[in-house]
Amino acid sequence: MITMAEVGAGAILGLPAVVVDQPYTLTAEALERTSIHFVSRADFLDLIQNKPQLTFKILELLALQVRSVRLLLTGLADTPEI
Repeated sequence: MITMAEVGAGAILGLPAVVVDQPYTLTAEALERTSIHFVSRADFLDLIQNKPQLTFKILELLALQVRSVRLLLTGLADTPEI
């Protein structure tokens, strides 16, 4: 198993899946007592239509996720085979 990230309070998980309306392909595990909130795609689309300033924040979050994955993959590629 590869750990993609450890996140804390207020983290958003599954954003790419709700944006493209596809199943989320990763899993998450809580390391401590946790509360979660589900936002449907319909509610998500309604939110960004009614609060367009959130769209830029969402783009930033997606860009950071892409960057993190690229760095992870680059690190894996640079790791010598055992």
